[in-house]
Amino acid sequence: MRVTIERFIERALVAAIAIATVIPMGGLADAVASEIDSSVVATDRARVTLISDQTAIRAGSAFWVGLRIELAPGWHTYWRNPGDAGNPAKIDWDLPQSLVAGTIRWPRPERIPSGPLMSFGYHDSVVLLTRMSAFELPPSADTVEIRARASWLVCAEICVPEGGDLALVIPTSAVAVAGKAEAAGEIENFRMRLPGPTLTEGAFRITGGRIELSIPTRSTSSARLEDVWFFPGEYGLVEHAAPQTWTTDTGNLDIALTPGEFPISPNDVLEGLLAVRYEDGSEASWDITATAMPTN
Repeated sequence: MRVTIERFIERALVAAIAIATVIPMGGLADAVASEIDSSVVATDRARVTLISDQTAIRAGSAFWVGLRIELAPGWHTYWRNPGDAGNPAKIDWDLPQSLVAGTIRWPRPERIPSGPLMSFGYHDSVVLLTRMSAFELPPSADTVEIRARASWLVCAEICVPEGGDLALVIPTSAVAVAGKAEAAGEIENFRMRLPGPTLTEGAFRITGGRIELSIPTRSTSSARLEDVWFFPGEYGLVEHAAPQTWTTDTGNLDIALTPGEFPISPNDVLEGLLAVRYEDGSEASWDITATAMPTN
């Protein structure tokens, strides 16, 4: 059974926000001269800020904003499906009418074993990315303020819910800006860890108490594969800690999965993330949407 902590989080989050140290933004002049500054939520376990890849935005442009979570050694936070324990981060945006935010884009997670349990998440640091679009900006506006209330869970030997209010002020510009923000390289690094285009040619079947997931090898350059792991998009579809075996003998990448607490039915769609490591050490991932194989 999954180790759930939602009720604990609901009670503790207000206290966690109050305990967190919120460091206000510097003056706009300093931000323009050096880096776009964000307010900071800092605890003994994490330092959280908003970052952008742009030094200025203009009407009709799109840009990235990231929730950067820097973790103290030994602590981790969670992916969109946290696995057997945990909760994913949440962001509630408070934006001017001229901006529209997309959904959170989650970088490829790590497997985090703990005894018989397996969680999915991140150590050290992660940037959860959101693509934003700027429509017509007020002509008198020199800046745009992006605000967010964010919450996240950090765990080591214990789990601590944290959160706080964050703000990021970005100057506006009537013309395209050639320069990139200092955080652009960091955002690009985490963009490279985002899953590739969704693979929709996958299929699965339930047989012999196993889920067999099959994906055409042309989608994954499978001849050079060293490691493969399927991260289910929802809790309970597969057993998170169970071994996953794979082969390419059939011309497809075939992955054998153990059904979880809420196993998939032949009428459902199997959704998740396929992560691979190649022989040269490089990694890649794709979102997967697999349908049931036709029955004879």
